[in-house]
Amino acid sequence: MSDQKIMDMFVKVSKEVLALKAENRSLKKEIERCKEIAERDGDAYSDLSAKIKNILLVCKGHEEQMWSARIISVILECDFRDAKEELKKHNEKYGV
Repeated sequence: MSDQKIMDMFVKVSKEVLALKAENRSLKKEIERCKEIAERDGDAYSDLSAKIKNILLVCKGHEEQMWSARIISVILECDFRDAKEELKKHNEKYGV
C-alpha cells in the first residue's frame, strides 16, 4: 500500500473518530439534561403514580360497571371491553 493511501485512510479514520467523539459529548450532555429533568420531576411523577394506583384500586372489583371500565381503559390505554383483563394483567405485572 502506498504512503498516500495510508495517509488518506488515516485522515478518513481520524475524521470518523472526531465525529464520534463529538456525538459522544452531545449524548453525554443529553443524558445529564435527562437526569436533571428526572430529579426535578421525580417527586411529581411518584405522586401521580400513587394517585393512579389508588384510582385503579377503587375500580378493582367494579370492572363490569361502565364507570369503572371507562376509567381503567383511559388509564391503561385499552378498549373498555378489555378493561377487566387489562387490569388483571396490570395488577399481576406490578404485584397489586
